[in-house]
Amino acid sequence: MPALWRALYASAKNARMQLFLTTHSWECLKSAAELIEEFPEDFSLIQMFQNDGRSTAMVAPGEHAVAAIEADVEVRA
Repeated sequence: MPALWRALYASAKNARMQLFLTTHSWECLKSAAELIEEFPEDFSLIQMFQNDGRSTAMVAPGEHAVAAIEADVEVRA
């Protein structure tokens, strides 16, 4: 998975485009942590919540996302 993350990142940078990826896979998130740590300004973790039928989003910049992933904080709502 780290190779997949690097390929996606390189493709997005080369094309000057933004990617929105979604997963419930903890392994997928863990494998992205090294790349996010290397380029924290290029990543955000968006965690969605639903309460009483209303959706809200919590956005964590790259450096905070890495800290949460590495500390095994559940970031998949």
